Amino acid sequence: MASDTLLTDGDMRAGHAQKFVWGNNGRIMGMAGYMRTQNILSTFAPLIFEQLNQTIKESKDTDTEVFFMADIIAQYLNDNGYTPGSVNPTTPDAGPKGMDLEAIYITNGRIYDIDKSLSYVEHPEFYAIGCAKDIAVGAFLAAKHVHPLYGLIKAAQAAIEMNTACGGTIDLNIITPSKLEGDECDAFVEQLFADAGLQDVQEELEIYVRSFT
Repeated sequence: MASDTLLTDGDMRAGHAQKFVWGNNGRIMGMAGYMRTQNILSTFAPLIFEQLNQTIKESKDTDTEVFFMADIIAQYLNDNGYTPGSVNPTTPDAGPKGMDLEAIYITNGRIYDIDKSLSYVEHPEFYAIGCAKDIAVGAFLAAKHVHPLYGLIKAAQAAIEMNTACGGTIDLNIITPSKLEGDECDAFVEQLFADAGLQDVQEELEIYVRSFT
């Protein structure tokens, strides 16, 4: 997962922040949308993931994990400033009133998009959220044949270059099957960037590595 770090409030640049939160076992959620939704989800991320873990344990059904996650997100948003919207199924914008949420949720190597209605869909290979998502998807598809990491970084760079609401440094999150630490982790990242032909941009990124274990 890669993201820019620029926060906007309407048409104004409001600062910079991480746009992702980590859970256990390599789970990660990336966010776009209103600063308020990001504030809530970032602040309560430890409690959200703790509740998710407990819910999965009690249900013993990992196939419904993303459903549980969307439900828990709704709970925390509604408890901290948003109210349920219309229950009329014909209302196209039903859901938490005034909410502008886009989230990518990755778990066990599976990618899900959670939208402002708190519906979700799985994407098998790549997805983007935020105001420059069309730019990012196009750039990735044009460059992915070189190397997946190359396509991902080019997608983030294109979004920053072509959309004024994107900017700042690029945060890159890498999820590995087994835990890597110290020199082993450094060597893995170095080799990954070498394979992708991106040694020249490695130092410009903030890189985070987590594992499934």
